[in-house]
Amino acid sequence: MKRKLLIVVMAIALTFSCCAAAFAAVPDGGDTAQPYNTSSMYFAISRVSATRAEATIDISFSRVVDRYSVVVYLQKLNSDGTWSLATENSDYVLYNNGLDAHYFAFDHVYKNLVRGTTYRLKCVSKDYIGDNSYTSTGYSYSF
Repeated sequence: MKRKLLIVVMAIALTFSCCAAAFAAVPDGGDTAQPYNTSSMYFAISRVSATRAEATIDISFSRVVDRYSVVVYLQKLNSDGTWSLATENSDYVLYNNGLDAHYFAFDHVYKNLVRGTTYRLKCVSKDYIGDNSYTSTGYSYSF
């Protein structure tokens, strides 16, 4: 009986002594760590003709952010396999800003695309909570 009790006590002691404490590092000397970031970025793009595409980007933040800035870049595929800004299109960069949001939806129709050129979207989301900011970058599939 004493042996069984001793084994149970030791098992409980070992179980609780193996628990680890985790601490989050806080940037810039802040006193509390709070999660904030762009938690998901979803792209839906349809090339409806050789010179036109419809794009939707849905961005979710992990919590309500004080403000956000989302920049969407239209990129083209070069012959050497690299991507560059499609500056020949007037909508090659689009800026979107907002306040107190948990979600952002971007819808745009790209017109005057060059026939036979492959494009993609680059999306840079920067959100702010207080003085802290978080930046996330995502790329769409090519269209």
